[in-house]
Amino acid sequence: MTQLLRAACALILVLLGSGAVLAAPVSTLTADEYAVLSAVIAHGLPPDTKAIAMSARTTGQPATVVPPDADLQALATKLETTPALLYYWRNLNQETATLEAKFTLSPKVELVDDGLRAKIFAGDDPAAGWARFHKRFPQAPGLLGVSRVALDDAHTSALVYVEFACGPACGTGRLIRLSRVNSTWAVLSGELMWVAGE
Repeated sequence: MTQLLRAACALILVLLGSGAVLAAPVSTLTADEYAVLSAVIAHGLPPDTKAIAMSARTTGQPATVVPPDADLQALATKLETTPALLYYWRNLNQETATLEAKFTLSPKVELVDDGLRAKIFAGDDPAAGWARFHKRFPQAPGLLGVSRVALDDAHTSALVYVEFACGPACGTGRLIRLSRVNSTWAVLSGELMWVAGE
């Protein structure tokens, strides 16, 4: 029992010393999260993008992106971040959160709620669903989904998951790390987690 208590205390000290945030997640995104999301979306947008269709809820289900048995140290190394920030991202995204129109992007952002998404993609024919999507959102290249943003204690490093779907066999999902210099967030690294059809 004493060894178990020592191990738990050691783990807490390691997490605290590594910049992990142990606070319970809140269901509302912060201004810093919207700033990070705006920066990462703007980074990947073609210059002629006129509209963005985005899921109105964060992605949640981090185990579908980073399996529970994944080597967090190896993934953190690829992302040039700490395992603690990756662990915090996974914990923060156990629940979904509702997005609001608080993005600082020049293309119009249209939030797609669960009901509209279900209506658009109803039925067994994915191609028909995408045809309905493009009819409803003619200027949007596809449907974007984002996770909650994990921020380190200093709010200078961020980790976020972004997925983009554009057809029955078209889409990707990436974990992306950003860094803040003064008040500007910049994409530093990313790891492709999946590609549709593979």
